[in-house]
Amino acid sequence: MSKLLTYSICLFFFSTYSYAKPGNTVIWLNGTTGSGDVKLDNTNYSVDLGGTSIQATFYSDNIYFKAGAGAADLTLAGVTITSDSTMVGFGVNDGRVDYITGTGESNSIGLTITDLEVTLGAYTSSETVTSIGYGGKFGLGDGVTFSFGVSTDFEDFLTDNSYGASFIKSFGSALVSVGIDYNTYITDARNSGNSTVLILSIGTQF
Repeated sequence: MSKLLTYSICLFFFSTYSYAKPGNTVIWLNGTTGSGDVKLDNTNYSVDLGGTSIQATFYSDNIYFKAGAGAADLTLAGVTITSDSTMVGFGVNDGRVDYITGTGESNSIGLTITDLEVTLGAYTSSETVTSIGYGGKFGLGDGVTFSFGVSTDFEDFLTDNSYGASFIKSFGSALVSVGIDYNTYITDARNSGNSTVLILSIGTQF
């Protein structure tokens, strides 16, 4: 999916839901840092990761839509690989959480489609990744919410999985989130990897 199309969808969602009641739109600015291990052709490497992204989620009754874009770096054996990504997703949710008050409960299942462009020197490649995931959110009161989720890649079903959890605290209309994400994948006996990423986010709900 082209970036232009992704941004157009994002703008469409903004215009469609700009008059929704307060709490139907959540926007996050994310910063990530982490590390991991990769086995390529039976040789093990350590990797460092970091990046930034923006994401917006729009709720309408029991349906949600989301869109986002980001950039990241991965350093392996002294070589840095850069990536740009755009994302759209949709799904169904049972219940809602109010991040401002830290109340409510929500369970959701949905699809995420990510267009990824990777650059190493003069070489650039791109691919589209589709994943399915479950997410749960629980208000703990006093503006605090606990969130967790699991997802798996459609093409590498149950062999390329991500697990994440976060705590969110509201300060007026501002939201601050601290979370962690763990990814593990196995392509075959000679190729696999895992990574652990710390996610720091600021956002708002309106």
